[in-house]
Amino acid sequence: MWTHWKGDDVTDVRYRTLTTKLFNQVFSDPYDRQAIAAFLKDPNYGVQFNPELLSATVNSADGYNGLTEGVSAGTSYTLLTLATSSSGAETVCVNSVTTKTSTAAAAWFAAAASTNANYGPTHNTVAGVMKGIDIATVRYAIFKQSALANVSTDNYPAVIEEFGHDLKEEYLPYINGNGFAILFTGESGVTPETTYVFMATATNTVGDKVTKWGSATTSAAPDAARAKAQAATRTDEPLRSPAGKPIANPEKFIYPMESVQLPAGAKPEGDLWTIIHNTHNIK
Repeated sequence: MWTHWKGDDVTDVRYRTLTTKLFNQVFSDPYDRQAIAAFLKDPNYGVQFNPELLSATVNSADGYNGLTEGVSAGTSYTLLTLATSSSGAETVCVNSVTTKTSTAAAAWFAAAASTNANYGPTHNTVAGVMKGIDIATVRYAIFKQSALANVSTDNYPAVIEEFGHDLKEEYLPYINGNGFAILFTGESGVTPETTYVFMATATNTVGDKVTKWGSATTSAAPDAARAKAQAATRTDEPLRSPAGKPIANPEKFIYPMESVQLPAGAKPEGDLWTIIHNTHNIK
């Protein structure tokens, strides 16, 4: 799903993409701008656009072009955006669009890795996030990217089968709802400035099976020098995956759909593109 933001003197942008069905559940009045702004200001729900990029993107002549991945075919989505100018003035934009229906593009399961302060300290916490439709079973694993150097992505299903963990059945309704997350922390062996790959194999209720994966890199530790010294004393570990722990209050979790920046001048072309169809210039 393609997004274009263009503004003038914008100092902060917060956004969130929801299915339109979920949007209508969260907001009884879709025109209540105060409620939408409060939702986006909540760090549990609103995603903050990198303020260091505003000048070169949103406030530039070309604006910002972004791609939201992991969307499903034939589904209506609503993008909520809150822009703030240097004067403190706020603009709320709500745009909805329905993706194209194509069996080739249908995505009934998504899995990714994420580091976010909402999950825990970003230097030693990685979240494995998942969302699906009619999912019956999930088996998952997480590894340091370096440990997978000699493992092709074609072999990820076998690696999950050998080293992974089965997700408890009680968490499947969350995956089939707004999404679910497994947290891996320092207690699980997560270290600073390290890239991790989270992978999961899902089976749906009719027996289809698919494997998805994604990577995320932890930040530097508060005491970076000490952390690096400790890391240097560790020897290489064999390929193994911790079980992690479910996110607290999973009923409040919403699968993160973040916009990925595209090159300036990118255009929404081809069958893989879906454009937000109504434009609201942010000022």
